[in-house]
Amino acid sequence: MLVEEFNQKYAEQGGMNMLTEMRAHCFRTVYIANHFGVSADTVRVWMNEYFGSAKDPREGRREEIVKAMVEFARVNIKEEFDFAYRGTSYYQEALLKAKEQGMYDSK
Repeated sequence: MLVEEFNQKYAEQGGMNMLTEMRAHCFRTVYIANHFGVSADTVRVWMNEYFGSAKDPREGRREEIVKAMVEFARVNIKEEFDFAYRGTSYYQEALLKAKEQGMYDSK
């Protein structure tokens, strides 16, 4: 579907501008699908067609965040790590990786 056709069909939902903005802000596929009134599979097709990739950019962002948290753990005591990150989405994953690398061994 051409961008012009997309904009006409989904004008009430914001068209291509809204799709681009939602992708840039890493909205979930299901959320985008609900907004446009289509299936998640349709959104994946759009991502491939218009942006060249259905890959979710959040995965790379998650990896970068966890990596940064582990780097923080490398130079800070466990209490500081807990104070900075406890309750965040990636706390458990980063703590596990830090322990795997020999940080915060429980003795």
